[in-house]
Amino acid sequence: MYAINPNFRCQVRLVGIEKTPVIILDQVLTSLEPAINYAVSQAKFKSEQQTYYPGMRATIDQAYQDLIVPFIHSIITEYFTVPQPHKIALDAGYYSLICRAESMLKPEQCIPHFDSKTANYFAITHYLNPGDFSGTAFYRHRQTQTETVTEQNVKLYFDSLNQYVANQGMLQQKYFSKSDEIFELIELVPYQANRMLIYPGALLHSAFVDDVSKNVIIDPKKGRLTANLFIELTN
Repeated sequence: MYAINPNFRCQVRLVGIEKTPVIILDQVLTSLEPAINYAVSQAKFKSEQQTYYPGMRATIDQAYQDLIVPFIHSIITEYFTVPQPHKIALDAGYYSLICRAESMLKPEQCIPHFDSKTANYFAITHYLNPGDFSGTAFYRHRQTQTETVTEQNVKLYFDSLNQYVANQGMLQQKYFSKSDEIFELIELVPYQANRMLIYPGALLHSAFVDDVSKNVIIDPKKGRLTANLFIELTN
């Protein structure tokens, strides 16, 4: 049975020049076994086709969703400025497993990404399996100084990326991790089982896959298994 650990720990990191809050919650659940057992024995993983996620996903189980969504809602309203009154909507919920070989990555999977440019759209990543995996990193686009992608800067951001490719050629076909000439690493949150991150979906971010052998594993029992939720708060 799922239960929130009453002694979970919370820290807030203000990321980048914009000082965007990233919420880090440790020891969120009293036990990870229900989530891991469901993902391993009941979840129906399949290759992700609707987004650029480089691996397999399975629909999150209802019991996990019913517990976590109200919990993270309370956290978000405490640390972020959100519309009042508002409604909370779950856009999507998955168990996720990075498992695509670097030779199969598309160009969009080789750079940091954002989940939505909509205000009050939040991404939640919950690390499940114990292991020596890599965490999540946040970035700044050097040319435009973009950290958070919005309706106002999205065209400038993509125009700059496209101009770089036109001038320099295609990006290197590999998972992104450390800073390079296009993106600057501005914050890295290490992986830790039962750690949950909550951050605006508009922030440029990526799984910090610096070691493919450790992080790209197709077995949900052994791989970098996460639970991911995407929610939006609307008037």
